[in-house]
Amino acid sequence: KASSSLSGTALRNLLQGAIDRAVESQDNLMNIMEKIIKMGMQIGSGIGLFALNMPDFLFQIDGGDVFPQDPMEMAQTLNSLVSAGLPLATAMRKVGFSEL
Repeated sequence: KASSSLSGTALRNLLQGAIDRAVESQDNLMNIMEKIIKMGMQIGSGIGLFALNMPDFLFQIDGGDVFPQDPMEMAQTLNSLVSAGLPLATAMRKVGFSEL
């Protein structure tokens, strides 16, 4: 039961090696998927299924976070950055909030 009292940060630090490998594997998978899709699009264009200008067809697959950030930690980090004098918009981008 001692491990149940660990914070998200402590768990992340404890498992950092495994997390790094998971993130690297996810990045590799996303790159492979992009290449497969582009290859399929080029083949389809080459055999006349559709017209495609590859330079105009740019995309990137984002798998998102392997382990999402804890909203409470994000808020604490944001508060610390703003308290240190960083503008709110800059601090929000740095912490990982999207600009919606």
